Amino acid sequence: MKFDLDNLNPSERFYFDDDEKAWIEIRMCAAEDHARIEKESTKVINKPGRAATKVVDEKKKQKLLWDFIITNWGGIEDAKGESIDCTTENKNRLMGGSIRFASFVSDSMGELAERHMQFGEDLEKN
Repeated sequence: MKFDLDNLNPSERFYFDDDEKAWIEIRMCAAEDHARIEKESTKVINKPGRAATKVVDEKKKQKLLWDFIITNWGGIEDAKGESIDCTTENKNRLMGGSIRFASFVSDSMGELAERHMQFGEDLEKN
């Protein structure tokens, strides 16, 4: 089995429809990446005489996750037919405001997770 040490967690492409014009590339969030996102979105509050309290900024965490998971896209256009760039801002805008887009990403993540689970099961059989 080969691994690309420069890209241990490559993205996979999913198409919105059969014509293959509109697509997204997504990846799963590995343990190290999840820990980094958790750290970036969590604040530790220390008060004298009390145990430290962790406060998670859920909005920030969700935005960091969306930015990590969605790595690229093509064929995504606005109502005028102009291409929408794959930026952090646009990822968050579409994920937060478009049920259709967010559902597609969620469904694709589910399919990707199934692929990973199947791969693990196939390895166990051998």
